[in-house]
Amino acid sequence: MSETSPQSPAPRSRRKSALWNSIDEAAGITTSSCVAALAIVLADHFFRPDWDFSWTDHWRGASVLYLAPAALVGFFWANLRLIQDGVSRRFRNRSSRREWVRAIVVAVIAGCGTVPFALKSFSGAKVRTTWLATAGPALFVLTVAVGTLVCTLFLWRAQRGVLWGRRRFALTMGAVFCALGAAALWVDMNIYVGLYSHLHAFLELCAFSFFVAAFQLFGHVLVRALPQVRVATRLLAVALLALGVTFIAYRPLRTWTDSQLAHAWVDEYYVGRTLRRAQLMELQLTSDKSLRVARVEHLARRFDLKDRSLDPAYLKGARLAPLPEGIHNLLIFYVDTLRADVARDPGIMPEFAQFRAQALDFTRAYASGSDTLRSLPTILSGNYFIDRTHEGDLLRLAAKSGHHRRLVLARSAGDFLSELVPTFRFDKTTTVADSASTEEIWGYGAHLSTARGVVDEGIAFLNSKEAKNPFLLWLFHFDAHAWRELDDDYIGQTSERLGIEERGAVNFRYRVVARAIDEQFGRVLSALKKTGREKDTAVVFLSDHGEGLGQGGFWVHSIFLWESLIRVPLALRIPGIAPKNVTEPVSLVDVAPTLAPLFGGTEGLYHGDDLRSLSEGGVRRHPILLRGGKFEGHDRVGIVDPVKQRKLVVRLEAAFPELLAYETDLRDDHNLARKEGAVVRHLMKRLARSPVFPRGENDFNLNFEPQEVVPVNAQLSAAE
Repeated sequence: MSETSPQSPAPRSRRKSALWNSIDEAAGITTSSCVAALAIVLADHFFRPDWDFSWTDHWRGASVLYLAPAALVGFFWANLRLIQDGVSRRFRNRSSRREWVRAIVVAVIAGCGTVPFALKSFSGAKVRTTWLATAGPALFVLTVAVGTLVCTLFLWRAQRGVLWGRRRFALTMGAVFCALGAAALWVDMNIYVGLYSHLHAFLELCAFSFFVAAFQLFGHVLVRALPQVRVATRLLAVALLALGVTFIAYRPLRTWTDSQLAHAWVDEYYVGRTLRRAQLMELQLTSDKSLRVARVEHLARRFDLKDRSLDPAYLKGARLAPLPEGIHNLLIFYVDTLRADVARDPGIMPEFAQFRAQALDFTRAYASGSDTLRSLPTILSGNYFIDRTHEGDLLRLAAKSGHHRRLVLARSAGDFLSELVPTFRFDKTTTVADSASTEEIWGYGAHLSTARGVVDEGIAFLNSKEAKNPFLLWLFHFDAHAWRELDDDYIGQTSERLGIEERGAVNFRYRVVARAIDEQFGRVLSALKKTGREKDTAVVFLSDHGEGLGQGGFWVHSIFLWESLIRVPLALRIPGIAPKNVTEPVSLVDVAPTLAPLFGGTEGLYHGDDLRSLSEGGVRRHPILLRGGKFEGHDRVGIVDPVKQRKLVVRLEAAFPELLAYETDLRDDHNLARKEGAVVRHLMKRLARSPVFPRGENDFNLNFEPQEVVPVNAQLSAAE
């Protein structure tokens, strides 16, 4: 927030004037950086849910956390500007060339600084097979460099404009830079929130840079109008630099900051991200532990989790109850990424509504994770050891009993699962094309609908000779996962044919896709009846997880354990078992021990319970457990307490758990942890001894080569 006098000083004071101009320049950039940092904290305040924590603590801790590094960054940048001036002195009295030299230096630095972001952004498995693997990083860096060059030229001209009396131009450019910074923050908080840390860091850096430029311009105008502000700016810059040095050198200040911001780890936003970076940097300099391990140890100390060993009860086998006689086949209608609230809306899924009236309908069913990698393995195995397998796995039992195992799914889903869920193997797999054979598909799906194609193949199987023998038919629907990628023409034609209005509480495209899948479910049930297999076939309708659909700016799934992501539809129609509406919480981990007897299973390493017993008031042996993460890394774990109707969610790097009333708080935005401390401590101790709680570095990641696990005391006594 400084300026250079437009008049040349007298010869005897020229050196002194140049010194003070440099000091003012450094002070201005330092204070502008700190004001920009506070703008980021304000944005964090805007996005952060109004949970039960002290905003006073938040702002005190966040101010120290942001002002300290911002002052040092600003001071470094100010010195860099002085170096630029030194380089450009050879162009004395040629201001336009000096301006270009300064801008080019800044652009080169910005371009070089974004090389890691560029390489990371184009390192995906799918991207590596395209021309973007080579050209993408270069285009990324070039775009950043050119953008920086243009912005720097405008900033320099606007600063000079203040001295020429063009304050309105400077204020206008300042407003433009503020708008660009706000736009970067909006994109950061609304596009793939939490998924791509390198992209979020880049957008945050862009926002910070734009705000620094804006406040520099505002500062120039202010100093021009009130010259006495210059002294205050110098003093403030010195104080901020002292804070920055103290923060680095004095560890108790960093510890105090962490205590003030313990809640920021739950939903990182900007303050939590910066806290993570500060602690990661400190650990890299002082310890060989990873941040994840260090934070879990901190969590254990805070809640006095002295015993974090696995409870031996999780290694005991469970005895299974037989199914009614005459059931030989199993049909699983599996819809990837279907929310419970959408599935249970009769206006969206009327076929499923009719099916629920004929089945055991579980109105509060939980997935074991908020993505397929953490949910599907528990459906197959019936336990929370998602990177292990055992004899009681549904597919292994079906193979052992001689059932023909048939899977039908979209091709892109098949490619994904074949690599990442190796236990998901069938005797025959039929894939339905969801794109051109040469087209590269990224993780969320392709543009062609496969709902009808999957069911066509399923009906063809039911009409084939193979279906005359006992079978397990798994229809894996992927359209709800790819709801954003599907062709607009398909969405438009389907919505018109099925009479779906654009206005609604849930995203229009998502509702169209769900309704189309429901239509195909009705076709399967009709075919099952026509072929005469309805009386000897158990039918299961389920999903593996939900979808964010804009909650908290998050449109997809994974990472979080919100109700919208882990509440799923679950209904079982088993011949001989009366239909019933069940309101007690259940889990997808209960599916395997319920269906295993159909394939001759009598016992196994199951953490779930028979859904028939739970529907009749049976007591769960183990709590309902949850996992959330991105890609192969675990990020959050949780536990559901049906008695108190509470859900505890712990971010593994946080020391501030979330305690949520799942019956009334469907958006997970009222943390009761401070008010109900006794409940938190009780559930924390149970969670710490469960299979989902990490006990070492390897427990934070998925293992894609499952190991065999054998239950101890498999033969349980009747008393157990």
